Amino acid sequence: MFPNNCYMTRQISEEVPYALQQLMWRLILELGKFSELDYLQIFSFRSFNPENETITLIHTQEEPEFYAEHLIKVPTSVGRRLENRKIYIIDDIEYATMLFATEY
Repeated sequence: MFPNNCYMTRQISEEVPYALQQLMWRLILELGKFSELDYLQIFSFRSFNPENETITLIHTQEEPEFYAEHLIKVPTSVGRRLENRKIYIIDDIEYATMLFATEY
């Protein structure tokens, strides 16, 4: 699962910094080293803290069940833009696509 052909929507490209895009792809690859991957990976941004410029990134999948939280340092503008937003990464065998849940 999750081939080399990885794509994203224009909205992801414009609103999510490259470093965060790469982090999400890496988290999927790391998960795949010790667990089976679901075709749908879900990343939710929660609890932006402007004082220390951190946001909680929650990574989940349904089958097999997986849940992990990561505390990430981001600029205030990024934290405010991404707080309470959700990103899907969907594997379609030949390629994988990153998109906001609202684009699905």
